[in-house]
Amino acid sequence: NLQQPNISHSAPDGQFVVGSQGPVITRGHSFTIVCSTESPYPGGSFHLFRGSSITRSESAVNHSSSFSFPEADYSHEGTYSCVYEVSVSSRSFRSSASKLLLITIT
Repeated sequence: NLQQPNISHSAPDGQFVVGSQGPVITRGHSFTIVCSTESPYPGGSFHLFRGSSITRSESAVNHSSSFSFPEADYSHEGTYSCVYEVSVSSRSFRSSASKLLLITIT
């Protein structure tokens, strides 16, 4: 069984506040969502979900992936989660979803 991945965020230019439910990011500024896991297997990839839809997928590097949003817009608002997927002996395994990260754009 794969471990549940972690999800976190950063805002390199500092334009965010932590609201009661999650980060509130100023429109037009950049932010990054980081997915990570502790896996005994090398490689793999992370799928970033917004709601129930995959918005992006990235290869895992050192068991983490960063999803960059150079200019925050209202279309980026929503609830995000990560799923880690890895192939072992030509079989594909997926983790459960991470905790939810609510991104609000103002």
